[in-house]
Amino acid sequence: MFVGTLVLFGWEFDIGLLKSILPIWVSMKANTAVCFVLSGIALLLTSCPSATLNPQRPKLLVLMARFFSLLIGLIGLLSLSEYVFGWEFGIDQWLFKEPAGVVGTSYPGRMAPETAFYFVSLSVALLFLGLGKTVRTVLVPVIIGLMMSVFALAEILSYATPNIGVYGWFGLNMMAMPTAILFTILGIALIALSWQHDVLPWAFGRRTTVAIACGLVLLVFIGLSTNRSHFWLQEVDRQILQIEKMQGGSDRILVEVLDAKSHMHNYITTGDEQFLKAYLLAKADCSTQLDVLRRIEIAKPVHQSHFARIDTEVRTQFQWFEHVIDASRSGVSDATRNTMISQGDKLLDALRITFYLVENEHNQFIDKLKHESESVSQTSYMIIFSGTLIGLLIFMIVIFNLNIAVNERKQRERALKESVEKFRKITESAQDAIIMMGADQRISLWNGAAERMFGYTIAEAMGQELHGMIVPASAHARFSHAFPHFQQSGEGALIGKVTEVTASRKGGEEFPVELSVAAVQLQGQWHAISIVRDITERKQAEHKVEEQLDYLERFQKVAVKREFRIKELTDELINLSAEIEALKRRI
Repeated sequence: MFVGTLVLFGWEFDIGLLKSILPIWVSMKANTAVCFVLSGIALLLTSCPSATLNPQRPKLLVLMARFFSLLIGLIGLLSLSEYVFGWEFGIDQWLFKEPAGVVGTSYPGRMAPETAFYFVSLSVALLFLGLGKTVRTVLVPVIIGLMMSVFALAEILSYATPNIGVYGWFGLNMMAMPTAILFTILGIALIALSWQHDVLPWAFGRRTTVAIACGLVLLVFIGLSTNRSHFWLQEVDRQILQIEKMQGGSDRILVEVLDAKSHMHNYITTGDEQFLKAYLLAKADCSTQLDVLRRIEIAKPVHQSHFARIDTEVRTQFQWFEHVIDASRSGVSDATRNTMISQGDKLLDALRITFYLVENEHNQFIDKLKHESESVSQTSYMIIFSGTLIGLLIFMIVIFNLNIAVNERKQRERALKESVEKFRKITESAQDAIIMMGADQRISLWNGAAERMFGYTIAEAMGQELHGMIVPASAHARFSHAFPHFQQSGEGALIGKVTEVTASRKGGEEFPVELSVAAVQLQGQWHAISIVRDITERKQAEHKVEEQLDYLERFQKVAVKREFRIKELTDELINLSAEIEALKRRI
C-alpha cells in the first residue's frame, strides 16, 4: 500500500524517481499502483483476527476482502483482454496520461501483460485464503505465490542485461523494477500466509529448497532473456529492412530527378512535347516515391529522420525545373537559358550530396545495429550456456542431496524395522504384559503375555480402556484423574511409578498386578506404555510367609510361657530341697 501510494504521488507530481527509480528503467503504471494498494487492503482484511467484540465484523471484513480481491482480478483481466483481443477499455490512461515512446512501453499507461496475469492470479489466491485447511485451499495460493516470486525475480535479473533492450515477454511492455520487487514480496507473503505443515508437509531440507528455487528462477530468466533477445533481433531486422527500403526509395527518387532533368533539358532544347510529357511522368513518379518514403518513415520511425530534408530539396529542384521551362517558353536568350541550366546543375549536385550523406549515415546506423545484434546474440548465447551449466550443476546437487536423503531415510527405516522386530520379539517373549495407549486412553498395543494374563485376544483388546480392567473403583478413579493431565503434558502422577492394584480377567476373576506407566512420544503424539506384572504367586508366597511368621510368633509365645513355668517349678524344687535339708539338720 505504501509503495503504491508513493508511485501515485510520483505520477501526480511527475517525479521520475518514484515512478521508475532510474530514468533508463521502466516506470510502474498508475493502474498497477492502484492494484497494489487494493492488494494491500485485501491482505490486511484477510489477515485480521476473526474474534472481535462485534460478531458481525468478521463477516463484513471477509466480504470487503473478497470485493477488493475481485476488483484486482477484474482490472488485471481487462488489461489482459486488451493485449489478447486488442480491445480498448480506456483504463490505461484513466488516471494519468502517459506520452508515447516511453522506455519499455509499447502501449502507454498499460501495465505489462505478466503484471496483469499476476493480479488475476493474486485475486484467485486471496479468494482461497481462509477457506479452510484442505490440500486444495493450501496448494493453490502456494503455487501462485511461488510462481509470482520466481517470475518476478527473473524480471529483476533481466535488468542486469540492458543491452538486450527493454522488451518484456513477447516483445510487449516490460515489468517495472518496483513492480517486480513487490511481486517477489507478495509471492513470499502468500506462501507464508497459506502454508499449513499439517496439511501440506514439505519433505525437502532448507538447502535443497533454496537450490530448487534458484534453479526455477534461473530457468525462467533464461526463457525471458531468450524471448527478449528474439524480439530485439526481430526489431533490429525490421529497422534494417526499413532503412534498406528507404535507401531504395531514395535511389529511385534520385533516378526520377535525373530523368526529369534530362527530359526537361531535351524539351527546352528541341521544344518537343513528348519530352515534356516524359518530364511530367518522371515528376509524378518522384512524387509517388516521396509519398511511399513518407509512409515508411511515419509507420515506424528509425534513427534520425532525413525525409524532410530530402523532400525539401527535391521539391526545390522541381520548382527550379518548372522555372526553367516557364522561362524557356517565354523566349529567353540562350545565354540566360544556359545560366539557368548551370544553376540547376548546382542544385542537382547538392541533392546528390544530400542523398550520399543520408545513405552514408544509414549505412553507419546499419553497421551499428549489426554490431549490437552480434553483441545481443553473444549475450543471449552466454546466458543460455552459463544458465544451462549452472542449472545442470544445481540439478546435480539437488539429485545428490536427494539421493543422500533417500539413503539416510532407507537406513533409518531399516533400523526402525529392525528395532520394531526386536521390540516385537521382546514383547512376545516377555512374561509381563506390555500395553500401549494413546491420548484417548484406548489400547493400541497388546502383546501375548497380556492376552494370556487378561484372557482377551488382541482383536478384543484393541480400542478398550485399561482402566476398565482395574478394580476397585478407587484405583480406577486414580488412573482416570491422572490421564487427562497426561493428555495435555505427556506426563502425570502415575508416570514412572509402580503401583499395586487388582485387575480383572475376562471371566471376572480378580488377581493382583503390579502396574507401571511411562510416557513416550511417537511421531509428535504422546502415548502411555503400561507394563503389567501378575503378582499372584508373589502374593501367595507373601501370604505363606506371613502365616509362618504368625505361627513362629505364637510358638515363641508358648515357648516363653513354658520356659517361665519350668523356671517357677525349678525355683519351687530348689526351695523344697532347702526345706528338706533344714529338717534333716534339725533331726
